[in-house]
Amino acid sequence: MTVNWNGREDTLACLASLEADGLEHIIVVDNGSIDGSVEAIREHHPAVVVVEMGENLGYIVGANTGVELALADGSDPILLLNNDATLEPGCMAVLEASLEGRVAMAGPKILYHDRDEIWFAGGEINETLCFTRHSYMDEPDRAIDGGEVDFLTGCVTLFRARALEEIGLLDESYHMYFEDTDICLRARRAGWSCILVPEAVARHRVSASAGNAGSNELTPFRAYYFGRNPFLIINKYMQGARRLTGIAGQFLVRLPVYAWRSRCSQEVMRRYLRGIRDGLAILERR
Repeated sequence: MTVNWNGREDTLACLASLEADGLEHIIVVDNGSIDGSVEAIREHHPAVVVVEMGENLGYIVGANTGVELALADGSDPILLLNNDATLEPGCMAVLEASLEGRVAMAGPKILYHDRDEIWFAGGEINETLCFTRHSYMDEPDRAIDGGEVDFLTGCVTLFRARALEEIGLLDESYHMYFEDTDICLRARRAGWSCILVPEAVARHRVSASAGNAGSNELTPFRAYYFGRNPFLIINKYMQGARRLTGIAGQFLVRLPVYAWRSRCSQEVMRRYLRGIRDGLAILERR
């Protein structure tokens, strides 16, 4: 299932790739689009179930709405992907075959939509500084090892229904970004694993809905949540001295990194610092 908000062409391309890869029960949750998305989906993909929210309630609310419907219908496993992502042929079958034992979720290697460079091939979490990174990001595509990783990106992830029923759905307090890190942390703490399956491949129009398409550039919209949401991670999962080092990491590691990435954009840094302020307020309420 996927969530759409005024992403007509991207969503149509996403749905075409899903149908080409053999998926039959597909759900699109539409967050109040005004670009003709709903009409186009029903015209070009009549078998797709469209859930109209009527307004933009955010990505995570939309995603949970679709996942709850899939669970109620008895779907297992459940593929959640961004509407600006597409599957390469055979991706779904390879991912599904990997869901054995205590594997809660599996994710593919994800390339940029327009070039053979890696966008995601496993996520790493520094749990001392609360800093996350994509392994191999922006490196040329090549064969890499799969297996257990710290986190998978919500861009394309295949979930087992039983795992979701045990650990719960995405945490809506994040609104956008880091909700994928959170659910992977929950899964791992409950004895499940999250694995990368690089033989499965997807492609991603990076930031098509929340930034400059095809770029990892930090935009004002993204900057706020990149400043705020690590503090939700700290608040939920870090205690004692590690809690203090996690907070320090936001100022000693993340802030310099994103200041450099913003290329001195005052608006980006203003929104990022506002996110940090609101994140600190969350800690104060604990």
